[in-house]
Amino acid sequence: MNNVRGWFFLVLALTGWPVMAQPVQLETHGHQSPVIRDVRGNVTISYGISEEQLIEELGVTRVALRNFFEILHENNVSNEDLIPRLRGIAEQYKALQAQLRAFNSDDPEVTTLRERASQELEAGHFAQVETLLRQAQALDKQAIEKQQASISKRKLSAAAISADLGALKDVQLVYAEAAAHYREAMAILPQEEVLTKTSYLNQEGLIWLAAGQYATAQLCLENALALREKLLGVEHLDVASSLNNLAELYRAQGHYSKAEPLYERALALREKLLGPEHRHVASILNNLAGVYQGRGDYDKAEPLYQRALALREKLVGPDHPHVATSLDNLAGVYQGRGDYDKAEPLYQRALALREKALGPEHPDVVISFNNLAGLYQVQRRYSKAEPLYERALALGEKLLGLEHPDVVIGLNNLAGLYQDQGRYSEAEPLYQRALTVGVKRLGETHFIVDVIRESYIELLLSTKRNAEARQLSDRRRATPRMGANENSSLRIVRRPQGC
Repeated sequence: MNNVRGWFFLVLALTGWPVMAQPVQLETHGHQSPVIRDVRGNVTISYGISEEQLIEELGVTRVALRNFFEILHENNVSNEDLIPRLRGIAEQYKALQAQLRAFNSDDPEVTTLRERASQELEAGHFAQVETLLRQAQALDKQAIEKQQASISKRKLSAAAISADLGALKDVQLVYAEAAAHYREAMAILPQEEVLTKTSYLNQEGLIWLAAGQYATAQLCLENALALREKLLGVEHLDVASSLNNLAELYRAQGHYSKAEPLYERALALREKLLGPEHRHVASILNNLAGVYQGRGDYDKAEPLYQRALALREKLVGPDHPHVATSLDNLAGVYQGRGDYDKAEPLYQRALALREKALGPEHPDVVISFNNLAGLYQVQRRYSKAEPLYERALALGEKLLGLEHPDVVIGLNNLAGLYQDQGRYSEAEPLYQRALTVGVKRLGETHFIVDVIRESYIELLLSTKRNAEARQLSDRRRATPRMGANENSSLRIVRRPQGC
């Protein structure tokens, strides 16, 4: 076992996140996230950005803006992270506006209700939007029973409204309800609308992936891929997207041998259909390189990362967050080879770029903190690594919750750092918490859980608690491990935004 027990090298393929059939592109701006204070309904915004500027930038009404703040408050989003998260919700909000306008019903009452829902959405009255959409859907469901001649059109309308409700719940960060609405949409669809079903199925899978529910996400994404290949043939961009989505799911779980052939197929398809210089091609190059890196095959990973970095700098500019992803990844290759002097400036540039583009408190900044801390840890520069790991863990808990898989990794990383320094009493409770939450969220057989358990066993042996170590080791041997022969590097998959 090497010096850095169970440390996970965190990187993110921003544009490599799984794509939807019709991706929503999110864009963030700004320097330092402002502080919001809500006093008797009056929003005061500091650090140089006003409410009026936000309204103008986001293109929403004042009431809608304040409703967004309420949603973020209810989801315990920190003040410092409000503006980056706010911009993301605003983009999804506007996509829902377009979605409401796009579908026309044959029933004038349904059309009127949808128009009113669109107006209420414009005003930011989400409860009224939901009430109106449910009324519209109820009309359509009644019509399905009464008007068999027009049942197909009614089902399409009802399914579209269910998808509208799913998008609304997605805006409100209520993933379980959002997924339930997409399942309802699929159940309502006419049997012949199989291609539309693949879109809803893909959306549900991406929602579960964002929520960290990997088993459910896998079922949805595998079915979506199979249906698209059957309906569209094996050479179609939607098929390439599904291949990428499923591969990302496998990579998030450390199943590199399953992810690799899917990425290779997706890369070949995109190069053939889009040409070699396209952002979607850069995404797949990055993802495939991540598989090689996870296995320690740096000679294969480096040229793919370099090509992806060059493409991104050319296509989106050198200061885009997507470029930070490529910088992190290339730095990881250098770190793996022990070329630390090349790795450090790349990690530092990626961190500075993310803080500038996304704000100082963003999930992607957590990744940069962990990456840089990990570099310092392998160099035994513990005094520089510790504050970065502590900031990464605190920020991850604040943004993602106490039981998110990324937080499990943060607990393990900090515990490993303490263990390297002989600070066993500080490391042990972190390992215990990481194991408890890891088993609960990921299952006994997950390779992340196995790595944490192995590190904890070594701590027990180091503190002369051989009986406890033997008991835990017996449990480890009795448990079949997912990805046990693979490298323990982990790719964190964030909310899909298009590839």
